[in-house]
Amino acid sequence: MSKYVKEVNECLLKIQRGDKTQFEELYKLTANHLRSTAAMYLSNKDFIEDVLSEAYKKVYTYNESFDYDRDGFNWLCKIVQNVALSKNTAEKRAAFLEEEYRKNSELRYLRDDFADAELNSILSVLDEPDKSIAYRWFFFADTQEEIGKHYGVSKVAVCKRLKRICKKLKNYIDDE
Repeated sequence: MSKYVKEVNECLLKIQRGDKTQFEELYKLTANHLRSTAAMYLSNKDFIEDVLSEAYKKVYTYNESFDYDRDGFNWLCKIVQNVALSKNTAEKRAAFLEEEYRKNSELRYLRDDFADAELNSILSVLDEPDKSIAYRWFFFADTQEEIGKHYGVSKVAVCKRLKRICKKLKNYIDDE
């Protein structure tokens, strides 16, 4: 075992025995090396410090499982490697989801135009106050209480009116 590995192991052992001040010493001893390890495995170098931070959290959390007779520095490098690879996977997943969202947004926009035209023809069976209430309920997500305040009626009256509106719309759709 090299002198460097022995120093790292000593720090890990002292931390394992409860001397949390050694954690700062471990950081000073290993941070630069672990930064280069993270850089080797990361596809986006902007996340080096995030990976390092996450890796040291894992070291702190799982230090009790470290075997003093093993190479502590390699253990730390393996933790950094795993965190970096997980970060790459998360970044790929985020990029994929962002792309899918963008594609779906474009499709949703086209569908919404079609749906709006269709919906306007369906809503044309309602008189003006009912149409306005339907818009507030279905599109602006106003509560029955908010609609009632707007029209100066009770929440119960709005509820009854919405039931009638829905029944009219259902009958119209069923007839077509």
